[in-house]
Amino acid sequence: MIDNLCFINSLEFAREGAFAKIGLEIEKDILHKLYTQKARLKSRMQGDEKVYYRTTGGRYYDLYTSYTTQSSKEKSFAATDSKILVAIMSSTLFWWFRNAYSNGRDSYLYEFESFPIPYFNNILRNNFVNLGMKYEQDLELNAVYHNGVKTYYIRKSKSIIDEIDSLLCPLYGLDKKEVDFIINFNLKFRGE
Repeated sequence: MIDNLCFINSLEFAREGAFAKIGLEIEKDILHKLYTQKARLKSRMQGDEKVYYRTTGGRYYDLYTSYTTQSSKEKSFAATDSKILVAIMSSTLFWWFRNAYSNGRDSYLYEFESFPIPYFNNILRNNFVNLGMKYEQDLELNAVYHNGVKTYYIRKSKSIIDEIDSLLCPLYGLDKKEVDFIINFNLKFRGE
């Protein structure tokens, strides 16, 4: 395990209460590109719609939906364009970003608020809405009830998550190598 540890100076990415847990130059380059965006997800946390999220137990995926899943570990926040936020927050890019700053198990609203959001036009907005709907439909298609408990198998929606990342990552200026890094990040755990 020690042989596989990587370290890179990430002090420039320190936030209140958290250092970026990154170990590779490519991760540093990706953070630089993300932080060139001035808007943050917090700017979309208002409106008449809602985004629901689980507060604990995400591990290699976190569940975000525009509807309640009735989980006792679920919270929500007000949103504009909830389907767009569901798509963005379900991306591997968002998961990688959160993983860099979080404890990897619990989800806190302040972690979401700081995620940089790129500008996108109406065509891209419609594409994200459609991907958010497609993702939620696939989540439900792959969900399983067992002993009265509904379980979501998010990894079965990885191909849709990859579509989201393929659309999202270039908006930050990520090149092909960086997009591939994000799409394949922790793939052994996140793949089927």
